[in-house]
Amino acid sequence: MSKTKVLSPSLTGNNDALVRNLAGALAAEHVSITERKRRAMGKIVRLRPSR
Repeated sequence: MSKTKVLSPSLTGNNDALVRNLAGALAAEHVSITERKRRAMGKIVRLRPSR
């Protein structure tokens, strides 16, 4: 087990893939940080100007 750890929070998996490769290149342990409850992805709201 390596003393070096690389931590990665990731909601979509993009950061996780990047950091997994980085940890492999550094011969470090990869630790993925996850949330207990999955977040709802927000939607963009278009505001109309008041008349």
